[in-house]
Amino acid sequence: MKRILLAVIVILLIVTAVIGCSRNTATNGVAYNLYFTNQEKNNLVVEQRNICEDDIEDIAEEVMEQLLRGPANGSNCAVIPSDTRLLDLDINAGVALVNFSKAYFPKGANADTIELLARYSVVNTLCDISGIEKVKIFIDGVELTNSSGAPVGALGKEDILLNGKTAENAREESLALYFPDKNAVKLVRQEKVVPLIDNSVEKTIVHELIKGPASDEYISTIPSDTKIISVETKDSICFVNLSSEFITKHADGSVAEAFTVYAIVNSLTELENVKSVQFLIEGKKVDVLKHMLLDTPYTRNEEYISQ
Repeated sequence: MKRILLAVIVILLIVTAVIGCSRNTATNGVAYNLYFTNQEKNNLVVEQRNICEDDIEDIAEEVMEQLLRGPANGSNCAVIPSDTRLLDLDINAGVALVNFSKAYFPKGANADTIELLARYSVVNTLCDISGIEKVKIFIDGVELTNSSGAPVGALGKEDILLNGKTAENAREESLALYFPDKNAVKLVRQEKVVPLIDNSVEKTIVHELIKGPASDEYISTIPSDTKIISVETKDSICFVNLSSEFITKHADGSVAEAFTVYAIVNSLTELENVKSVQFLIEGKKVDVLKHMLLDTPYTRNEEYISQ
């Protein structure tokens, strides 16, 4: 009789736990952030949902389904159309590949701005899940493109522009970026249209150079672990302040160093307001990269550029 009673109690506990998760109560599951927008549709706001899943892909799928259902707070707004369906979601090496139905694209006035907010909503929501660093969005199996028709690519929180700024102020720019060709002979000029980070053309250029080229025809010699501390231009000198990985993780060889320095310098001096570039590491001037001097500003060097 005691065994039967114990079995009944265990079953009741399991049922109670399942019901608790399905109701998404505050005492069950793990709380995850969902990003919606305010009434003015110029900034993101956070709501939380408790998710009773353990596998990262299951968590991500449930979080996206909750996001598509919209906000619980009546003062918040969804920016993804309500008839949008999540077709697929995979996670590969920290990148979430999210495939939505074609209903994802908003219609009517300010559609481009609303889609930008939707993009930010998805990226912020998924990147708050431990193990997801970037998000790549697909629409019916086709990678999402920007207003110029170029693939948006994998986005992380560092690529999101809404940090106290409105989506209307977040603009895209066509940038001239220099990458070494795959044989490391010359720097090749590449045009790329990208959204500005912190409304700074200079910072966006450095960010894109660290991120590397989109084509296998070109390479980057800048260590991918390099972090941008700050990028500021004063009196025509662009001060590029980078983390220590710029030096400690850099490949050996004077050729690689020269390409690193002049990829950055030649890209930044495409701007009318930049005449030279001063490198800083953790806020301080350093003597050398490994072989190349970094203690004084560098000016443009066209000898490295492919004609």
